[in-house]
Amino acid sequence: MDGRINNIDNIKNTIQDIDIDVLKRNRYIDNLIGVLWGNALGDAYGLSTEFLSKDKVDILYPMDEEPVIPFPDFKPNRHNTRWQKGDWTDDTDQMILILRMFIENKGNVDAKLFGEKLREWVGSGFKELGDIAGMGLGQTVGSVVFHEDFLENPFSVSKWVWINSNKAMAANGALMRTSIAGCVNFNNTQGVLANTIALCKMTHYDIRCIISCTTATYIISTVLSRLCNVGIDEIVPGTSVAQTVELLIMDAKRVAKELLFACKMVDKEKLTQYWDEYEKYMSATEFVDLDLSNQSSIGYTYKCLGAAILCMRKLAARLSKDEPEQPDVAFRLVLNELIREGGDADTNAAVAGSLLGVLIGYNNLPKDMLDATPHRAWFEKQMAVLIKEITLNPDIVYHTPPFVDPEETDSDHFIDYTSLREEKKKQEAKLKQDQDQDHHHHHHRRCTIM
Repeated sequence: MDGRINNIDNIKNTIQDIDIDVLKRNRYIDNLIGVLWGNALGDAYGLSTEFLSKDKVDILYPMDEEPVIPFPDFKPNRHNTRWQKGDWTDDTDQMILILRMFIENKGNVDAKLFGEKLREWVGSGFKELGDIAGMGLGQTVGSVVFHEDFLENPFSVSKWVWINSNKAMAANGALMRTSIAGCVNFNNTQGVLANTIALCKMTHYDIRCIISCTTATYIISTVLSRLCNVGIDEIVPGTSVAQTVELLIMDAKRVAKELLFACKMVDKEKLTQYWDEYEKYMSATEFVDLDLSNQSSIGYTYKCLGAAILCMRKLAARLSKDEPEQPDVAFRLVLNELIREGGDADTNAAVAGSLLGVLIGYNNLPKDMLDATPHRAWFEKQMAVLIKEITLNPDIVYHTPPFVDPEETDSDHFIDYTSLREEKKKQEAKLKQDQDQDHHHHHHRRCTIM
């Protein structure tokens, strides 16, 4: 990739607690941090236009007056003022929960541990940052996490919620948080895919959600593992950034196709339809093709994925011009173009940001944007722990998580909570009769659900 960031000696900002020599020896670390920060910056920047229509964005930020949406001083509205200026939202918060799970569980997925963290975050956010609840929770995650059996059987609950939706739920809430799964054990593709699938299925069981997540993490892990062994300019010798991006996308699609057609929970005809749609979203050439602010489908996982893939291509085009732009400028302008479409802009930009971040690395992210985020040191301290205790630790033993069986059928791991609930109701009614007194149900304290 043109050797733009190969001159490691001019590393300008290093994450506190990580030795500059360690960065020089392990150049991929800059790109790994780029994934995590790219996710956070995209999320924070996209909050400016989240839930707005494209027309509304054009009125607020006319192209002839304000072609680039400012950060962090974008125009406040009832929704985005719920967050501190420059802050990221639930997308990155949930990614940080996964980061903490990986640290505590020595680089491995532990569904129950992540489930506990997710439930706790929903109730109180990150207390040390002054949160009182996890804000911005999506419908699918809410349905799963608030279920009384979630902590004990997260996969069964997730599967039940999905089957109960007529297998129609395919939101972007897993895609927004799983980029980090591409950063752990990245030299082992099967390990990355297994971790990604488990972290997705805990709340999003649909195969469309799964292949959206694996597409992103496959690209991220492939870049990191090749960087680990060669320099960024030698990932694919003799190719431009644009060609490298196309090769990465092609490989990720091949993996997605295998996973999709192995799925036994959806009939063949529907799988073919899902594949055709995946290909359509993956090959968009302009944002208008994705119709991102269409209210009926703003949270569709394929839209978010398609937007992120298109951003990679747009970044590559900007970096491959006769007079290439600086990577930090290209990062900002590509995300600006994306969030001007409105819709689920913070999630679209979080996923796009992680893919752009792995390509250009932390040192090529816009410094002014990094400086404008309110919890930078807090976030970077956790990244440093991940890198020192997991990434650079030769003694880590990686395991494959459960529940990644591609041949799974509807009945595997399935608990019918509907009939269980009916049974419970009957028992409670009988108890009420016997005791002849009111029975009080315990309700979870809920955060804002949108």
